[in-house]
Order: sequence, then C-alpha cells, then structure tokens
Amino acid sequence: MLVISSKPGNSLRIGEEITVRVLEIQGGRVRLAIDAPDDLRICRSDGKECYRKKDLDNTRSKSDTSSR
Repeated sequence: MLVISSKPGNSLRIGEEITVRVLEIQGGRVRLAIDAPDDLRICRSDGKECYRKKDLDNTRSKSDTSSR
C-alpha cells in the first residue's frame, strides 16, 4: 500500500488514464476529484456506492432536459 500526504489542489496520476485531485480537506473529510475513463467503475470501500462517469453524465443530461 502506498500512503501519500497531500494538500488541496495537488493531484496524482495512476497509470496513464487516471488522475486523482484533492479538492478540499475539512475536519475529518476529504473531497477528491477523480478523472478516469468513462467505463471505469469506481466504488467506495464502504460498499455504499459505485460510480461510472458515463452513468453520471447520462443522469445529469436527463435532469438538465427535464428541468427545461
């Protein structure tokens, strides 16, 4: 396991296609931005949620059109 300390605004790359950026650290919470291929599934370790960028983009575009 690799353990890295970082500050908001810093980022790291994993391979050629994944970038993780620290957006905010507040109290005991860290907000991260993950730039990854659209079809890559990203899951929280607590098992609560999994995400795919393409699924999130589809959800946003549906809500954008429904609010018009």
